[in-house]
Amino acid sequence: MGSYVVIRSEFIETLEEARAYYRDRLVGSHDVTCHGRAVTIVFEADNTHLFSTESKDWRTVAANVRVDRQFGNGKIETREFCPIRARLLDDVIRSICHFTISIPGTGPRGAQNRMLHGPALPNGEYLRVVLRPGPGGAHTCVSAYPVALAVWRSAVRAKRAKFPPKRTAPATLRSSGPGNESGPCGLTGRPFESFRTDVLRSFEKLNAQCFDCHALLLQA
Repeated sequence: MGSYVVIRSEFIETLEEARAYYRDRLVGSHDVTCHGRAVTIVFEADNTHLFSTESKDWRTVAANVRVDRQFGNGKIETREFCPIRARLLDDVIRSICHFTISIPGTGPRGAQNRMLHGPALPNGEYLRVVLRPGPGGAHTCVSAYPVALAVWRSAVRAKRAKFPPKRTAPATLRSSGPGNESGPCGLTGRPFESFRTDVLRSFEKLNAQCFDCHALLLQA
């Protein structure tokens, strides 16, 4: 049984409750269906952005609401506990699965990220969930925070970004077994389009041969 003391995120009051609830309910990989397409969403154990906000001056943040995150390079990020974000933890996956708008992220590498906007919240705002690609074919949740109706309308007018993104790698025919470089029927692991082209050419050649045979019979 988890260590959190609330049954739903809307009842979160303290930073300790938010940390425990996030760890027990979200941390890890979640296989979900997003508008009919399967996608894996990852929540990192040390992520704090889903229940904290930026602090203008970390030196003024009280100890009971101070949120520290240490990175591998020794850098420490200090933020402030945000009960508004914490109480929306239950809405994060729902907003991903039933997003209304998807636009590119911001920043130097933002084009690779996705900002999904879920259905309207009871107060008229929308939960914006920021995802980055990886690891592998999964997507990692970077942050989630509510935005006003005006921001959502601005996203509606912005350039859209497909989610989940289409895979660009061509499908290939895999080998039929270890040590066998050819696939079924001796086909090599070439892109399927190349294989289909070869088949079409074979049929065209066969049709031409049949036509020539028919012509010779008419001449006999």
